[in-house]
Amino acid sequence: MTYLLLSLRRPYTALMLAGKKTLEIRKTAPKAAQTAMPDLRVLLYETRSAGGCGMVLGMVRCRAVHPVRGIDLQEVCARACLTSAEPVTFPQPLPLTAFGVGCAPQSWRALDPAAVNAALAKK
Repeated sequence: MTYLLLSLRRPYTALMLAGKKTLEIRKTAPKAAQTAMPDLRVLLYETRSAGGCGMVLGMVRCRAVHPVRGIDLQEVCARACLTSAEPVTFPQPLPLTAFGVGCAPQSWRALDPAAVNAALAKK
């Protein structure tokens, strides 16, 4: 299993966990995402900006990573990588330190699977 930590601003974390935001567009994709399918889990870190809590709120399974250059918005939406049944909202938000991380990523960050499994076992 491969884990990534993704920084999102409020309200996008809540929308993603509710299954309403099913696509995330970034300038870069982690190399691990290209080789980890279908075992890629993305932990959602809500930044402190816009009133966010600065904690990890949940996790989603990423089914695909696609380049979006030169395709229209409808096709991008059709190729979205989540369904409403896949997000997992944690009962209590978890601090980054629970995953062995000292500071928030600027965009995304690969995580140690053992640290993630240990943190999820405690929740």
